[in-house]
Amino acid sequence: MEYGLFYQLPSWPEQDTKTRYDETIAQIVLGDQLGFDVAWLAEMHFQPEYSVMPSPIVVGAAVAAQTQRIRIGTGVILLPLHDPLRAAEDAATLDILSNGRLEYGIGRGGRPAHYYGFGIPVEDRDQRFTEALEVLLGAWNDPPLTFHGQHFNYDEVNVTPKPLQRPHPRLRIAANSVESLERAAQLAIPIMITPITNARSDLIERCHTYRRIRESIGKPATPDDIAVLFPIFVHETGQAALDQMEDSMMRYIRIIAQTMLAGYMHHGTDPTQIPPLAQRLNTITYPEVLATMCIAGDPDQVLAGLQRAQDDYGTGQIMCWFNAGGLIPHTRVTDTMRLFMREVTPRL
Repeated sequence: MEYGLFYQLPSWPEQDTKTRYDETIAQIVLGDQLGFDVAWLAEMHFQPEYSVMPSPIVVGAAVAAQTQRIRIGTGVILLPLHDPLRAAEDAATLDILSNGRLEYGIGRGGRPAHYYGFGIPVEDRDQRFTEALEVLLGAWNDPPLTFHGQHFNYDEVNVTPKPLQRPHPRLRIAANSVESLERAAQLAIPIMITPITNARSDLIERCHTYRRIRESIGKPATPDDIAVLFPIFVHETGQAALDQMEDSMMRYIRIIAQTMLAGYMHHGTDPTQIPPLAQRLNTITYPEVLATMCIAGDPDQVLAGLQRAQDDYGTGQIMCWFNAGGLIPHTRVTDTMRLFMREVTPRL
């Protein structure tokens, strides 16, 4: 089992953006020392209470300069929003600066505000993702790239530098929809999933589907190919863990719902067509959040939650969001990181 650190970086009015960055990098440096395997950095735009990290590649470069061993993951790059040639250059540069520690997570993104903000039609995201992924892989190869698609066109472009890892850094696709999961399986690309945006039963079935497709194409999946993201908090006393997590987690859940609903309504979406996820998150209770999305409690309770996740999904990596919502104080986050690695992981 591998253990990742996950950072989306919500920042609230009472918080300072620079402090959020400083604490994030300090936590990753600590994670490097404690033995965490990878730090995942998520790309988000335009809504600080959702995240103030629009450029995980830049943050990854800062992390690379201050760490020795921990891998640096993008979790994820919203590929349809980027010129894929520039994305290929940036990723290759970070792979070199980190001495081959980059893991390149990519996804389509599900927030309309990202597309509206960049002036990109939401309905183009699937085609842009498919084209951009093909360009990305071609750009990392040695021959000059020629590509002609609906959204991207290049002639005889020699992208430099190339990644240090050959033929390229390990890819991972965010597969929180059936379409994304099937695409990743057909391409034999590892996936990342989360119960924050999907029901447990749906995720279990999708993991079965992913393995079934990989078997059918002759490229069986291993546990390492499935990473699962959970909000996680551990304390010596289980109730203290739940109490310390509640405000941060619930404020985050509510802002997801509110921004999703506002975005859909602002752009004229029929209220009857608003996704069930937005409606569910707007009314969900904290006990329901704990039961369906999180792993929290004392070390024994967290161990049991991890064992259940391992059984449910066959995962080889747990992506740990120790500050889901961004409001848990830095010292409590570092305390839970230490306790997690000292009292939980050795027993899994």
